[in-house]
Amino acid sequence: MVSMQDIADRVGISKATVSLVLNGKAGSRVSAATQKKVLEAAAELDYHINNVARSLRMGQSPFVGIVVTDISNEFFGKLTFHIQEEAKKHGFMVITVNTNESSSEFDDIVSMLISNQVAGIIAVPTNDSLATLSRIRMLGIPLVQIDRTVEGIDADYVGVDNYVGIRNAMKKLLAKGKRRCAMVSFDLDVNPIIDRQKGFKDALAEAGVLDPSLIKIIHYENQETGIPEAIEELSAAHPDLVFFSSRRAFTQSMAYLSTHHRRVPEATLLCFDNVESYRAVAPDIWFIDQPVKEMAEKSFQLLLERIKGRRETETAIFSPVCNSPE
Repeated sequence: MVSMQDIADRVGISKATVSLVLNGKAGSRVSAATQKKVLEAAAELDYHINNVARSLRMGQSPFVGIVVTDISNEFFGKLTFHIQEEAKKHGFMVITVNTNESSSEFDDIVSMLISNQVAGIIAVPTNDSLATLSRIRMLGIPLVQIDRTVEGIDADYVGVDNYVGIRNAMKKLLAKGKRRCAMVSFDLDVNPIIDRQKGFKDALAEAGVLDPSLIKIIHYENQETGIPEAIEELSAAHPDLVFFSSRRAFTQSMAYLSTHHRRVPEATLLCFDNVESYRAVAPDIWFIDQPVKEMAEKSFQLLLERIKGRRETETAIFSPVCNSPE
């Protein structure tokens, strides 16, 4: 059986340093290059530890971690609530943490969860989170990716068909005569946003009405200035439909419009998430509804199966539903 000493001998460092890296406690004490060498050596030697599962079998570690990007987002709030409800049914308590779309925060949070010996983690990955997700699996901690997935990770995934969801919605709206179709989206390099952008563009390209000037991609970290600029430009361009690729893009835009007593003239609004509450102030809102409760229950079911020893990777893709005001 491969030991930490074997990894230390392979890399040419101390066993203590290997322990720091594999237990998520290296921080700034171990260089990034050395941490990378340790993880690569562990993978080459097929080293795995599962202290969490062992502690659970001994009646310890009744905690699971839930890592989301923005707990203030209603979608992630509901998702977390339903996972917590499902966890309680099986005697688990939940540690919920928020990354603010920061890969460094994501890594710090995972280190905290590892040090608290959680039984498993349900996570919404951030940009550039491959190394952190790899560390979770290297340590043998059960992992389920939800809403987003990172390729190359041996972990279950629960999500929706983002591409088909927006493409089908756009076909319905194009059939109603929409032609000047705009999009407001963030530049996040994650599969839901990428798939939604592609589905939107493909539907318009097929109809011969794709106008790149009406597509506004906003740097996530500069959204306070990027959203107002995009809305002002679209107000002057007079689109007949504006698609928001995420709830945050929609709510930030609506907040700006409300504060400045402005609106996109005569435009139908479409959001990839449930924003039904906004119909009181903007009746012509369409949204693509995601089955949040079902996604939450499925994610915990998969996590529990992993904790109990299932090794095969599973993927669950749900179909979102387009909701019109009609």
